[in-house]
Amino acid sequence: MQQSNDAKREEKINFAIGVVVFSVVIALVTVLAVFLIRVAHRNAGVSNVLPKPPEPLAKVTLTAPDVTVTYGEELPEMPCEVSSDAECNAVGKVKDCKLEVGVYDIDVETDIDTSKYQTEIVGGKLTVLPKLLQVQAPFVKEYDGGCTIARPQIRLDGVLENDDVSAECDVLYLDNKNVGVGKTVLLSNVRLVGKDAANYILPDFAEGIVVPKIVRFEGLKVANKPYDGTTKATVEDLGTLYGVCEGDSVAIGNVTSHFEGADVGKQKVTVEVTLVGADKDNYTVVPMTYNAEIQQKSSFWDKIFNKEPIAPTKVEG
Repeated sequence: MQQSNDAKREEKINFAIGVVVFSVVIALVTVLAVFLIRVAHRNAGVSNVLPKPPEPLAKVTLTAPDVTVTYGEELPEMPCEVSSDAECNAVGKVKDCKLEVGVYDIDVETDIDTSKYQTEIVGGKLTVLPKLLQVQAPFVKEYDGGCTIARPQIRLDGVLENDDVSAECDVLYLDNKNVGVGKTVLLSNVRLVGKDAANYILPDFAEGIVVPKIVRFEGLKVANKPYDGTTKATVEDLGTLYGVCEGDSVAIGNVTSHFEGADVGKQKVTVEVTLVGADKDNYTVVPMTYNAEIQQKSSFWDKIFNKEPIAPTKVEG
């Protein structure tokens, strides 16, 4: 009987505990639900008052040009290409420096409003080419049978003020050996030197002049003559011709000579020689002057005492 009462008491206690636990769970679920509802309402209210995101900026591309100049020239204006109708100024600029031969970056300088446009910059390239120099005056040489000009003096035209550049060369080469003007001189082996030499180049060719070589006679003799009333003179010995280059074909052609006057006495005699042969045009013979005598014509008695033959006298009748 006692055990039955204890069992009933325990059953009542367990029931009461279950009711309390259930009530607590219901209360917690209710509180959580209310909290979640309030959070949802609050978020909904915030979303209604947030500003709309800004519209995307218009995209503009500014492109610098590619420019080529020669060393020493001023840079031209370098307007940039604008990809849209954006209101702006855009020009190409190169960093301040002495623009020597080479390739440089061209940057873009612009006043575009970056709050209105999304800007893309495309740089360009500046190419500086070497300056072409000229060689002063033609190269002149006397004919020597060869095609070279040894130790030439090379003067340059076109070097910028204060630049350090000069030309060096041991030998220049002609297109052929013969005498003439307007000859072609090759400049391929000429070197430009100096701290600014890399900014310059030379032409391939220059002008040359080859003048004839003067040849001379040694041992030439002019004969005296008795007075004959003329200036005619006679060369009795040409001597030896000097100055012809080895291997050239040159020989003596025509020889003319004459006294300065026809009177008796010592006179100057001019001798002129014409050359012949395949290489004759590469030489010249300057007219030479010698001394000879026009002697008085022998008288009748001179002929007798000198035992000269007397011409027979024709007798009339």
